Amino acid sequence: MEKEPTAKPKKGLNEWVKNQLHIGNSIRNITNFVIFPALVFWLVGQFYNDLVLVFQAFLVIYFIIMPLIMTNDAIIESENAYLDGKWEIKEPEPAKEIEKRPTIWRRITPKLLIFGAIPAAFSYLIFWIYIWVTRSNVIPLDPWVLLFLAAIIALIPTWIISYLWIKHYLVKDLAAFVSSMSQPKRVQPELALRYFVWEHALPWVVILIILNLIINLKGFAENAQVDGIINPGDLTWSVWITSFVLLAWMFLSAWNQVRADVHLGRVKEGKPLSTWLAVILILVIPIVAGAIVYFGAMLLSITTFTVDFSTGLILIVAGSSGALGRFFGIASGKTKEFKKISSK
Repeated sequence: MEKEPTAKPKKGLNEWVKNQLHIGNSIRNITNFVIFPALVFWLVGQFYNDLVLVFQAFLVIYFIIMPLIMTNDAIIESENAYLDGKWEIKEPEPAKEIEKRPTIWRRITPKLLIFGAIPAAFSYLIFWIYIWVTRSNVIPLDPWVLLFLAAIIALIPTWIISYLWIKHYLVKDLAAFVSSMSQPKRVQPELALRYFVWEHALPWVVILIILNLIINLKGFAENAQVDGIINPGDLTWSVWITSFVLLAWMFLSAWNQVRADVHLGRVKEGKPLSTWLAVILILVIPIVAGAIVYFGAMLLSITTFTVDFSTGLILIVAGSSGALGRFFGIASGKTKEFKKISSK
């Protein structure tokens, strides 16, 4: 007689957080180490890489924004792992009782802004001293050396910041989450508009606008320097790629985040949105947005755009795409989660 396969034992909370501390945190930091510096110092162009101002802006934004994104991801990944049965509370691990759990941004932003402001201010000061001492606004190094230098300088402090937050706060945060899960659900879910704006749209729109400001301001300046102009085709491409990437990213992020909020009773079921329809919208909207820019320029006989106008338009596209992506992710994610709950 064959033996029944035994279920793999769940990790305890402390074991799960230890895994996040060493593996999850390293993966998220290395991913950002590869993506964001490559966007700023390579993909959008290399002509202005040696400007001190570019380095200052990049590092200040990186130190302030990236720990927020990585910590947000760590919390959401951990909450979903609990829902999927990958870890559990084991005695004598903490189980914090709370009356009302603050939003994810209220829980992480104050401390991470303080942590991030320290290396941001330090890096800004170092480059300011460099300008004062050398009387030069450029860094006389090869563009590839600058790319590697930017990535390394950005990686180490942000790895330390996210490591410290996970080490000192994630256990308490997840214990509070499990405690909230065991308490009676809210009699009334939060107002849909309030939940969407404060938990999803507003924080992410601010983050996306800041990130796209440095990427596209430098990118369009590089474009104008190399080609002499920014033509409708250049702007159309930027609108399409920005809209598509941010719609997809924000959809996946919100889709994962809303799962826990469904179980906490923070959101009501509402009108369903299938994942397939959401995916189709994510593919179609960037094409429509790009077509509006291109054919609008043709109809108005516009052949060139300024750097400021192009950057401003992309910031509008980034903010609106981020908000739409969050909306689609919430609607589709909660539809699937409510179906999963009702089928049990």
